[in-house]
Amino acid sequence: MEYVKSHSLYYVTSKEAGEILEILPQQVSKLIRQNKLKGKQIGKNTSPYFILKTSVDKYKKRRKRGAPKRKRGKYMTKERAHKIVKQMLLDKTIVNI
Repeated sequence: MEYVKSHSLYYVTSKEAGEILEILPQQVSKLIRQNKLKGKQIGKNTSPYFILKTSVDKYKKRRKRGAPKRKRGKYMTKERAHKIVKQMLLDKTIVNI
């Protein structure tokens, strides 16, 4: 893996960052746009991003620790269920029992 050095900072391409993080280069680009990674796109839209190596390492370390994931309910809330049934009654997709 080659590092591009600029002003004593090391950069990797989006492809190399993807290999380090075990994700696709497109996902790396998305992380840059979301400001989760620090990088720049040199040139036009089709040119690759160059990402700070330290930014990639910090992101990888954060991912390893594992941010708490949102818990998603297994079941629908009563309010949501009532709303769906009401809409189905209005649309006559079910018969009123």
